[in-house]
Amino acid sequence: MAFTQYGPPELGDWVPQPDFQAEQSKEGGWTATQSFQILRGSLDLETFQDDFRINRPIEDLYPEIEGFWRFLGLASIPRVKHIAGGYSMITVKFAGYTGPSGSGTEEDVPDVPAPVPTYSLRASMFDRNILLHPKVVAIADALDHNYDILTGLKDGRFTYYAGSGDLFGPVVCAKFIDEQSHVTWRELPGGAGGQPSSGDANDFAERIFGGVHTYLCPTFIWSKTWESIHGLADEDIADLGLVDTPDGEAPFSGARPNPENRDWMLVSANQEQEGPKFRNSLEWQLSDRGGWDALLYEE
Repeated sequence: MAFTQYGPPELGDWVPQPDFQAEQSKEGGWTATQSFQILRGSLDLETFQDDFRINRPIEDLYPEIEGFWRFLGLASIPRVKHIAGGYSMITVKFAGYTGPSGSGTEEDVPDVPAPVPTYSLRASMFDRNILLHPKVVAIADALDHNYDILTGLKDGRFTYYAGSGDLFGPVVCAKFIDEQSHVTWRELPGGAGGQPSSGDANDFAERIFGGVHTYLCPTFIWSKTWESIHGLADEDIADLGLVDTPDGEAPFSGARPNPENRDWMLVSANQEQEGPKFRNSLEWQLSDRGGWDALLYEE
């Protein structure tokens, strides 16, 4: 048991030290540390180990703590330090939250603060298949031979070769393998049925043949983070993997159309527990221009 005095403890007892510290996160959750002095042999007692179990209320270990802090529970024991005289000092981490719910959707509880979510937006660049570039997609939408030329150059069916049109630069040729497995390259016919016939198609053909098979594409992630006495609820993750309207004031939020016809998909849900306190987060990813494929990502 804990003592009100600050003298050396007996076997199985512990004495709180005057070093209580607490810190509140921007989401409203609290973490705190408190040290307890024990007789070193107390560590071997099963009853003592049960006294310092995860989630135990702070007032059970420190009865003199102010009433405000009684929402805290034991989260971890980050350090045990042996000191002179056969004693040890246990540093205990407590955590807790005074909010009523995990998502802020329940009715407010009088005199208890609701969860306070924070939001963030981060952007990064990633490599994407060159055939998914919007200008290449526009070439594919034209339903002519140009897109087949680009895919053929990327997968090795076609190449640039100095054929009969070499006075005007290389031309696109197709691979031909004869019965003796000899490989030759045959120039595609000119005009609308063979060679690239539009400026974008020709420019992309040159780049793909030159080894440019990806391009840098931006992606944006909108995050919501909150702390609570509850973890994620079913409704928080019901739309995981689907087009969704993100919480908060995200750019391009709401239904299409918007300036670039983009929308969001719920792509991540995380929950971490520290004693009786949960830290939850949801993440939405912004689509490219045109939005997520409704056939794949909408119910």
